[in-house]
This record gives sequence, structure tokens and C-alpha cells, in this order.
Amino acid sequence: MRITPHYSAQGAKTYYEVSDYFAAGPEELNGHWLGQAAAKLGLEGEVDKEQFDRLVDNLHPTEDQQLTARMRSDRRYGWDIMLSAPKSFSIVHGLLGDDRLLDVFQQSLNETFAEFEQDAMTRVNTARGKMHTEQTSNLAAASWIHLTSRPTPGQDPDPQIHGHIYTFNLTKDAKRNRWTAVDISHIYRDSGYFEAVFQSKLAAKTKALGYQVERNGNDFEITGISRSLIEKFSKRSDEVAAAEDIVKEEYDLDTLSAAAKGRLGARSRLSKNESTVPIEALPARWRDQLNDSEVAELERVKHQQLPAREATISAEDAIQFAANHWFEKQAVIRERKLLREALLFGIGDNSFEDIQKAYAQRHWIREGTESDAVITTRELQQEEQQILNFARSTRGTLSPIDPNHVVKRTFLSTEQQAAVRGVLNSTDRVIAIRGAAGTGKTTASKEAVEAIEASGVPVAVMAPTTKAAYEVLKEQDGFDATTIAAFLLDGERKQAYRHGVLWVDEAGLVDNPTMLSLMQTAKELDARLVLVGDVNQHAPVGRGNPLKQIQQFAGIKPFEITEIRRQKGKYKDAVKPLSQGDAITGIDRLDHLGYVHELPDASRNETLANAYMHALKLEGGDKKKLLVIAPTHAERRNVTSHIRSKLREQKKLKGNDVDFTILRPRQLSTEKKSDAFQYRVGDRVVFHAKGKGGFQSGDQLTVASIEHGKVIGEDGREVPLNSSGAFDVFYAQKESLAVGDVIRVTRKRREAPGRKRLNNGSLFEIKSISKKNHIITLDNGEKINPAKWQFFENGITLTSHVSQGATVNRAFVAQSSLSFPASSVKQLYVSASRAKKRVDLFTDDLPALKQAITRRQEKRSALDLTPEPQALTKPRLASKLSRIKQFAHSFATRQLQKFHDWLPSKSLHPEMAR
Repeated sequence: MRITPHYSAQGAKTYYEVSDYFAAGPEELNGHWLGQAAAKLGLEGEVDKEQFDRLVDNLHPTEDQQLTARMRSDRRYGWDIMLSAPKSFSIVHGLLGDDRLLDVFQQSLNETFAEFEQDAMTRVNTARGKMHTEQTSNLAAASWIHLTSRPTPGQDPDPQIHGHIYTFNLTKDAKRNRWTAVDISHIYRDSGYFEAVFQSKLAAKTKALGYQVERNGNDFEITGISRSLIEKFSKRSDEVAAAEDIVKEEYDLDTLSAAAKGRLGARSRLSKNESTVPIEALPARWRDQLNDSEVAELERVKHQQLPAREATISAEDAIQFAANHWFEKQAVIRERKLLREALLFGIGDNSFEDIQKAYAQRHWIREGTESDAVITTRELQQEEQQILNFARSTRGTLSPIDPNHVVKRTFLSTEQQAAVRGVLNSTDRVIAIRGAAGTGKTTASKEAVEAIEASGVPVAVMAPTTKAAYEVLKEQDGFDATTIAAFLLDGERKQAYRHGVLWVDEAGLVDNPTMLSLMQTAKELDARLVLVGDVNQHAPVGRGNPLKQIQQFAGIKPFEITEIRRQKGKYKDAVKPLSQGDAITGIDRLDHLGYVHELPDASRNETLANAYMHALKLEGGDKKKLLVIAPTHAERRNVTSHIRSKLREQKKLKGNDVDFTILRPRQLSTEKKSDAFQYRVGDRVVFHAKGKGGFQSGDQLTVASIEHGKVIGEDGREVPLNSSGAFDVFYAQKESLAVGDVIRVTRKRREAPGRKRLNNGSLFEIKSISKKNHIITLDNGEKINPAKWQFFENGITLTSHVSQGATVNRAFVAQSSLSFPASSVKQLYVSASRAKKRVDLFTDDLPALKQAITRRQEKRSALDLTPEPQALTKPRLASKLSRIKQFAHSFATRQLQKFHDWLPSKSLHPEMAR
């Protein structure tokens, strides 16, 4: 579903005057009026050109009056909303002439329009001058169906049925009885959902005509139309795909969104009237392109000589698939995201109504109106409640470890010493230390861990990531550290810490399932759990934010280390409010220091690259003392290109670039990895654990084909989809590197005879690249054979998630409008706090950046949603009840904490037991 705004009245008027593609004979069906607003204006049936033009001009179609109040020259006149049928659908219609397919396409188009029309809104000024949106649920639109794609140079256009719905910028505000401009932001936001609704409806109606259909990723195809025939009539798609490959390569992307592909197609198409072939002549010309087997193929489809296929996916299966996919990373999701995934997974086997019915039969915890509704499950609420119950119920149940400890590191600040003593004096099983970025919490941790071990209590130090565990804690700070995952999987090792302490660094990155596992392990081992982290930095990738919840609702008062030691002076004063969640004050202070640079696209990255080179000279050429951060991979790629050009100019890169094939993650959820339709030819499947079929950790398989729900590798072996938790899926991409480049390891390389381990996230400078086989030698002496190991990338620029935990002398943040969707308070705080000396922030629109940062909402917890039935019928009331509930919960927790702190002074504290 592609949505294209129109800012030109003349462009809108001429858009549908003639065929988009032909000089002789229209290839579109007559347009029809759509929408409740159109009906209110008396518009029904076929589109009249004069009436269409009057609506574009914001005039009543039949009366002498203006519709909406504003007639600005720069107004948005309307939007072209385009929906397209699958290629096989268009082939069957174009070559077999089954016009029933056009009927069901029009029906599906109209029904989908009726669905998204309900999301039409208008902006309203309140008495206090503030703006808010109100639902109007009416649109005025005109729709046309086109039968072919745009032509490619020297070729006939291919069959491609698609519909254009021109939606005018007006809606009827019934409450105030006036015409106003329409707000379709929710339609934009949920375009993926409405696309799924359309494809689901079209598949069901096509099936009702007697055709067999089968799922094909994000849409469906008519059974019996081969992939080769589809590709034969996809010349325009091939042209767009070529452009897409260029964009993906340039911006470091696995795939483009449907909306991005649509925009790319619109920009790369030929102008109108490039072909003069009459539409009635095309079917014969298309049939002339067929070979004998393809003719027979079409005949079988025509006479429906294909065996009936039983439904393999129930509507309940589709809902469960969608839930498993989304709830792997989030505890609360938007309802329409789940429905979209379910519709696509069940397409061909289940209708839109089937999915709706199955969804309604499940017991969700739901909050909000239909378009904004969010959901969670009772199971996820119970998971969070278990975490809170454990932390709350184990308070005050243990004896202090060493209440008389004398701090050896006398240089520690008062806060650091208080945190150390707090841990050693605590009687709680779950203990938290909150340290802002650069406050020296690791140094305080070192003092505490040594004191605990000196008391005869074993300490297992761990962190969520391999870089944090092995490179930072182990190599830099001297801890005997490991990853949380490795610790939890090593049953024998765990037993060594019975009656000990599980010390977790970067605990703010621990998700709900992992936190629950840590707590269960602490219970089994009768051990304490010390959580060191900062809830104001990045949240976990997985679902939930348990460290924050524990501190807010379980009465676990963290020992605070707030005094920033990494930065000094006015730079420190700017980072301080960022550490407290006040992004605007932080940005303003950075701007006052001259650290914020608002520049246009033409000069911004060039200026950043020049600043980087100047800083590199001041740091003696040591690239690892500098850090360039971008919120998104697209911006990261742009900035890296400019910096590499400067490095090349100043001969900091040696020799010619060498093209390497590297592997990037597809980012498929465990559930999606179990679905064959998510795979693409060329994908690399890499095992990190044993999988069915004899696969061992480290094994790799390149996808050669996807057949009948099976994924087959080049060696003929089948990917064990039911072992999807044992492997990850990657795609290949070209990366140009040279001697002098910094690379980042993207997957752990195990230690082996003759080689050291390489940690995921570690940075290395390339010292040499052999002419034969392109063996890379790193600055630590290790070698990478790119024929055997492709898990690395250019590391000059990092995302803010990757940069968390790093400390450098200078940092540069690239944060243009390209990255605004990924901008947040946490992201800016992490990015701006990496450097000791200075950070420079580069953007193209500072006011818009401030809005983007404050607009981004944090991940919600399952317990944020109320289970009361009011959430289904009275969303505003439910929302208020939810907020009251959270306030009451927080108030009760604070009162319990005060009572807990009061007990020792009254000698009423219960007897402690280990």
C-alpha cells in the first residue's frame, strides 16, 4: 500500500485525465466515487471530471461554495493510495481474460477502503489553544483500476492489476457541522495492516472463484503459475529490484519496507505515454512470449485441473504465530501489528473474518481505541509479577555479608563508598546499584566484589553481551567474567556459586525472561543477585524492562552513584540532565557550548568528516580514541563513506579497497525462523547450538530453494525449521575495506588452537590484507580468513546501541532527519556520554530533532495495562484507571520502603537467616 501526497492542484487534475502508460486507448477502468464524505456531497457512481477538479480546488462539486476554511497555496490537495494484486493474479486475468478477477479486485479495494476510512480524523483547536485529533470516519475519494505495469525501455508493459484511490484532503466534522482538512496519519502508520487486510480479502475472494491460492511471504499467488512465468512478466519489478539493490547496498539494509519500495518504483518509472501499444493488443503479445510448457501451465489453471489443497494453517495457528513473533521482543504491542502478522501468515487458508473471529476468542489484556489499541497477555503479566514478587518477598531475608568493611580504595567518592557498604550491609536477596554513564560504577563494583570474596563468599560476575563480559569486565577490569547466557547454561559452573553472589553488570539490558531465569537460579543456589545498571540508558532488546520495574514497584531502592567522573566542566554539566532524562536541557547546554551543528545535507557529513580528521590528528592517529555514532544503519553508512574519503585523501587508508562478502543478520524472530516463507535464496543459516538433522554449533548452510514449505540448502540438506532456536539467519552483502580501516566483529569467534577469541562488538584496525585469499591481519595479531568467517563490518561509525559501554576521548553524533524515527532520550544520552573531552552533534533540523527525541515512547511493561473489562469498551476510563493503579502501586511501594527502613531503629527486624 503506497501513499503519495499531492501538493499540486494541476498535477492532481491531470493525474487521471489520460492513461498513465498509453497514448492510444485508456487502460484503466472508469473511476468510481468512494467514501461517506463523497456521499454527503452527493457523489456516487462514476467519477465526473468537472466534479473531480472542483474537489481538488476545495470547492463543492455541485454548489457554489468553498468546503474547508483554508485555501493556502501550499496546501496538500490529496493523496494517491495504491494497492496492487499479486503477479499471478494479473497473469491469469491478462492472458486468460477472466474478468471475474477484476470484480473481486474492485470489491477488495472497496472493502479495504471502508476499513481505513474509519481512521479518518481531523485536528481541532481547544479553548486553550492546544491541538488534538478527533475521529471523523469519513473520506471523499475516487478510485481507478489499472491493468498493466509501467513499460520498461523497449518492452511491452506487463500485466499488473493495481488500484489508485485518490483521497481528497477533506472530511466532515459532524460535531461542528463543517468541512475540515483530514488527518490520515493513522492510515499512514497502519498502511502495512491495511495492505494485509486487502491481500487477505483478495485471496479469499479469488479462492471462492475456484482458484487455488498459496501463501507467498507478504501476499499470495494463484497455484499453478510457476515462478519462472511470474518472473517473465515482472520486467518492471526487475528494474525496480536493481534500483533496490543499489539503495540497500548504499544504506546498509537487509530489505526495504513496502512503502520504500513503492517510492523507489515511482521515482524510477518511465514517463507517461512511453508505449503506444493499444491495451486490446497486449493479451496476444503476452501469449506470444509463452513456451509450450507455460501454455500448458495456463490451461491447467484455466480448467482448474489442480488438486484441491486442504487448509494447513488454522486461524488460531495464525494468531499464535503472530503472538509468538511479536511478544518475543515486546511485552506490549499494538493490536494491529499482531493482526497484520496473523493475516499474512494465514493468507489463503483463512479469511479476514476468520482471523478477526479467532482473535476475538483469545483473552487479551487490551487498552485503547481500535486504531490505537495495545495488548498484552495474562501470561506476560504473570511473568513480570513473578519478577516483582521474588524481589519483594526476599527483602530482609539474609544476613549482611560484611557490615564492618573498610574501603581500601580511599579515592572512591562518598557515593561510591556508600554503594559498596550498601551492598555489603544489605539483607536483601536482590540488590541494585544505579550508576549513570561515566560515574565509576565499575570501580566501585571492583571494591565490592573483592570484599565479598575476601569474606569467603564466591562471586559470579557476568554481563548480557560478550563485549561487556570479556572485553570490558574481563580484559579491562580484571573480573573473571562471562556472559549471562553462558553462565545459565553451565550447570556445573553454577554450583560453584552456591550461597554466593550473582553480580550482573549492564543489568538495564536484561529482559524479562533472562531476569526471571537469573532469579530462579539465585533461588536454587541460595545466592544474592546484584544488578548494576542504568535504566536511563538503552532498554533491553527483548521484552520488558525488569530493572526499572524492580526499582519502581518491588521496593528495591538502588544505591545511587550519580556524580559524573568521565566528563569535566561545562561538558559534564550538559551530560548531567541527559542522565536524568531531561533531553531538551541537555541539548540546549551542548548547543550553548558550540557542540551542536545544524547544517544542510550538502555540507553536514563533509563537516563531520573534517572534524573527525582534525580530532584524529590531535589523538596521534589512534582511531580507537574516537567514536562516531549514528542512530540508524542508513545514517551510519552515509557518514562512514564521507570519513573514508577523507582518510583516503590523507593516506590513512593504504592500498586499494578490497571487496569482502560479509554476513548481516536478517533479524528474524524465533517464530519467523520456523516459517519457510520468510527465507530467501542465498540466505545463510548459521547454527549456534545443536539442531535436528545432525547439525552442530558452527555449522552453516546456504539456502538454495524454498519448496513446499521446506528450506533446502545448496548441499541438499533441509533446514530444521522446528529447531529455529538453534540457528540464526543472515544475508550476504558487499563491504569494501582497506588497510587502516577499523572493523567491528559482529559475531563471537571462539578460541581455538592457534587463534584467540574475537568478541562480538570488539573493534580492531586492519594492519594488512594479503593479496592471495585476502587474509585480514588485525592490530592484535589475529587473522581473519574471509572465505571461512564473514562476521565483521566497517566499524568507523556505530549505532548508539552498539556504543553503549564504550569510553573514548572524542565522539561525533550524526543525527539528521534520516534518523529521527530512531531518536529517543535514551539514545541521545548514550550517544552524548561516550566521550571524555567533547561530543559534537550534527543535525539538519534542531527543533525537529528535539521533537523527535521527546515524542519517542519507551517500551511498556505488561503490568502497565489494566485487565479490567472497561479497557474493551471505555478506553479513556480504562486509561485513567490504569494510571491510578500505577500511582497507587508506586505509593504503596514507597510506604513499604519507609516502613522497612524504620524497622531496624525499633529493634523489630526479624531474625536473619542465610
